[in-house]
Amino acid sequence: MDPIRKAFKEREKLKEAEILDLQRAKIRKIKLRNFKKNTLLFFRCLGRTKLFLYIQKFLRFVMADLWILNQSPILWLMGMGLPSFYFTVLALPFLLESPTIAVIFFFFPVILTMEWFRWIGFRRILSKLSFSISGFEHFSENKKLEYYQWFDLEIRIQADRNPEAIGAILESFCILSKKIYYAPGQTETRKPWKRGKGLTLSGSGNSRIALLLVRDLFKKLDRLNRFETSIRNVNILVTSGPVYVDSLSNQSND
Repeated sequence: MDPIRKAFKEREKLKEAEILDLQRAKIRKIKLRNFKKNTLLFFRCLGRTKLFLYIQKFLRFVMADLWILNQSPILWLMGMGLPSFYFTVLALPFLLESPTIAVIFFFFPVILTMEWFRWIGFRRILSKLSFSISGFEHFSENKKLEYYQWFDLEIRIQADRNPEAIGAILESFCILSKKIYYAPGQTETRKPWKRGKGLTLSGSGNSRIALLLVRDLFKKLDRLNRFETSIRNVNILVTSGPVYVDSLSNQSND
């Protein structure tokens, strides 16, 4: 073949190869886009299933109840170390013959089981309240609510009887929350809980306060209401937030 024809033919081959490469790249790009879209759709659908929502709520409860897990170094160590530890032990079961490894291996499942029972108890208190409550789910299930994020709240209680006893319960909650969450004499971005006019409370709340509201305030009000029907409704209003509070200012004393 003469050099002239060879040059033209080589050019045509390279052009065809370039077009094919572009087409393949386009097809790969479309496939990748479709894969990402389908994967996102799958996890979005999975996220709406009852099982996933149940697990999500449980894990949020665990992070609130075991507040020390919210410390970044602990989360990092657990996130990096635990999966590899469990994969290694499951792949090499003879490692469980070591008492130390066996204790570590079963420690976390036992803790999660205990937390699950605590969560069942927490939900049971809420479901068995003898008075209606509004606004709590809007606060407690807010996606922004966590250990470091605080909302300003106002709680209003509508009651027909025993205002003095209800007032005593409200004041006890204020004292307890200050003791656990607020350092005396320290400048706070969070608002300590205070009793307002009538049967009202106001203060700041994070995921820990959400648990305390149920375990202390609502539980005591329910006990009083079962003894003598007094309370018609408890209304919780989120007035502002969230406000981020750094780790050093956010320690719990419980």
